Amino acid sequence: MAATFTVNDARAEEFGYSGTADSLTGTWNKDYQVDVSGTEAEIRDVQRHDVLNATGLPTVNQSVYTIDGEIVPYMVCRSKVGRRNPERLGRWDIKTMWRGTITTDESDFEPMTPPATLGGISPIETARLGETEKVMYEDINSKACLTPNDQFWAEPMVERIPTLVLQISQYESSLTYDQALARKLKVNDDTYRSQPRYDWLITEVEFTEVTVQLSGGPTTAALVTYTLEHSPHLYGWKEDRALIDTVYDDSGDLKAFADDGYGAQSYGFVSVTGAKSATLVRDQWELQNEIDFSSFLQV
Repeated sequence: MAATFTVNDARAEEFGYSGTADSLTGTWNKDYQVDVSGTEAEIRDVQRHDVLNATGLPTVNQSVYTIDGEIVPYMVCRSKVGRRNPERLGRWDIKTMWRGTITTDESDFEPMTPPATLGGISPIETARLGETEKVMYEDINSKACLTPNDQFWAEPMVERIPTLVLQISQYESSLTYDQALARKLKVNDDTYRSQPRYDWLITEVEFTEVTVQLSGGPTTAALVTYTLEHSPHLYGWKEDRALIDTVYDDSGDLKAFADDGYGAQSYGFVSVTGAKSATLVRDQWELQNEIDFSSFLQV
């Protein structure tokens, strides 16, 4: 007959909040006791791994916090440490740490009655500022970004522009690697948050399998966090470039803008048809595939 394990909640428990204005972390620490029953030899031979995985203990990176029949949806077990009680041979003291770091509101860590479905758990989101760059061919005063000899610099001048970055965390019934790959680095195919097509880009898809307590019992789900970045550019995340070349189309003939006699040619502005242009002309290319955000994002 093998040893048996009985798991009980210990009285020790603590929780708190920490973080900055754009990232709040909730941490709850909870202790358990595992009592091992059997002969003295069986108790001494118990494997530590078996103790840490006794039925009734949380699973690291999978168990969602439950207390008094309620749940804290985005609080997940992040560590579990066991220690043999020095005063009682068959007792192990287990310390667990639960953490949630995907909110800016303490109320998101309040316990709630388990809903009937995953859809009863509202997504939470946090925002921060990112950065992108734009190659400048003219500065903000319409001055050409050229050398004194009307050549473009080897290193182009760039404008640094802030971006809005959102992290949206939600529960889904499941998520496969293929589904995650199909969503990452995709742009919105229609209006999203009042912004037009091609303005939002999904830069990251992070997910883990968790066990969530619902009113009808525990269920396996995917806790998914999407990182979305909004483009401040006029044409969103399209590749936007000025049309410049060393030659231009003159009624079907290609002619150089200038030649100093030593083979060095100057750059000039051209139109979308390749003809010489007196002003700066820009064109756009769509390089990212698009996806229907409403088919999976819950907010």
